Amino acid sequence: MKTMNKKTKRVAASSAAFILACLLFSCGGNEGILKSGKETPAANAASPKDPVDKEMEAMRTAGFEHVYLLKRNDLGKLEPSDKEFIKAQTPDVNRRVVTEDERAILIGSNTELPKENIDTIWKYFSIGYYPLSRARNVNRNSNANK
Repeated sequence: MKTMNKKTKRVAASSAAFILACLLFSCGGNEGILKSGKETPAANAASPKDPVDKEMEAMRTAGFEHVYLLKRNDLGKLEPSDKEFIKAQTPDVNRRVVTEDERAILIGSNTELPKENIDTIWKYFSIGYYPLSRARNVNRNSNANK
């Protein structure tokens, strides 16, 4: 039998090491391919809603014709006296809701606030007005005129 000389042994060892390294590094998944598909959202990772948006959505769901957003002019938190003042100026509304952060109050009503009350509120608060138009049923029975 022939014996391997030193050079041949080195080439064989280097080749074996290279093949072993290639096998070890090729066993994992290709990150580029793995990440190229659709992004999967994390479970329960819904973006937190702004407190005003959350309450505005509730007002829209309730179907109020008129929604008012009141905030203090200094953008501070509503004090108990602020809430009492607003309650006194809006006695006939359907719903008043203070946001979680207590920086705004939303008022839902099926009737408009009187101009005098709005003018009084305007002196101390900024007012946003969001009328909600309800879809009217304009479909008619097409057989009615026949």
